[in-house]
Amino acid sequence: MLNLLPQDGEGTQWKAFCALAYMCRRRRQTVPADAPIVLLVLQSSLGDLRFVVHPEFRKLFKGRDLDYLDSLLSDFLVRSESAPDELFRQISSLGNAGPLVIQVTGNDIREFPSLVEMCKCFVDL
Repeated sequence: MLNLLPQDGEGTQWKAFCALAYMCRRRRQTVPADAPIVLLVLQSSLGDLRFVVHPEFRKLFKGRDLDYLDSLLSDFLVRSESAPDELFRQISSLGNAGPLVIQVTGNDIREFPSLVEMCKCFVDL
């Protein structure tokens, strides 16, 4: 089970997070509150990033959206090694980038108990 509060089992302190939801490109008007969150990005107090994804995210994405997501996640992993702070700022300000949309960002994920509960089954990327 994924531990998100406020430090993980290894003592990592999380200082910020960004939850991204999937929204099919054909239905883009506004982001519904119940859009499925598929990616949670956690930033540690040391600046390191952790990416956790919905365990069945590949089943949620349609057609070209899945190809886009695979490419984007690969890019995130590479860039997180060299410029994690910059990448987190960019992710947190994406707005609506392709099929991923920001659902919520913040500093203390404990303020969002429903998000914590939902993401407990997420797995590391």
